[in-house]
Amino acid sequence: LRNKKRGFTLIEGLVAAIILVLALIPVVDVMRKSFEEQKATINTLLAVNLAIGELNRLKNMSFESMKSEPDTFESDPFSATLNFDFHPQTPPLSSEKKWYGEVVEITVKIEWAEERSGRARSLKMSTLVANK
Repeated sequence: LRNKKRGFTLIEGLVAAIILVLALIPVVDVMRKSFEEQKATINTLLAVNLAIGELNRLKNMSFESMKSEPDTFESDPFSATLNFDFHPQTPPLSSEKKWYGEVVEITVKIEWAEERSGRARSLKMSTLVANK
């Protein structure tokens, strides 16, 4: 009779498990970083939508109402700063161009901190609005 041993020894099993774990570490790290970047992208999209919404809300106001608007507002986790820069516009020399009178530049700056890293992020959007 022949005595042949089949299967793996305990050492071979441990070595295979260690190699498998070492091979999975970079994959798990890439997945973790991907989830962090996804969260950062979501926050950026939320900030863009918040800024666009605020600009659209302000564009539909009269200049008098804009002047009484608060300079800041909070929308967790974002804080926003509003800036109104009023520019008197001179009438155009040509009669072909329409004269809008006073123009205001509305700037909305959204700031937030990333959850895990705490890194400060900001987004700034501006538009020009003619007096209604």
